Amino acid sequence: MIAVALVDTNVLFAGASARDASHDRASEIVRAVDHGKLPDAVVTKPDLPGR
Repeated sequence: MIAVALVDTNVLFAGASARDASHDRASEIVRAVDHGKLPDAVVTKPDLPGR
């Protein structure tokens, strides 16, 4: 069985926005996945308004 990390889209949005209150922590999570310190990430489907 392959390990995966379930990541909410809010983590990606926060990591991309320096003004987000969770930016620093979200950036750490994204960086950890990118550098292999966390398993591969599966991103949840966003629930966008108007869809």
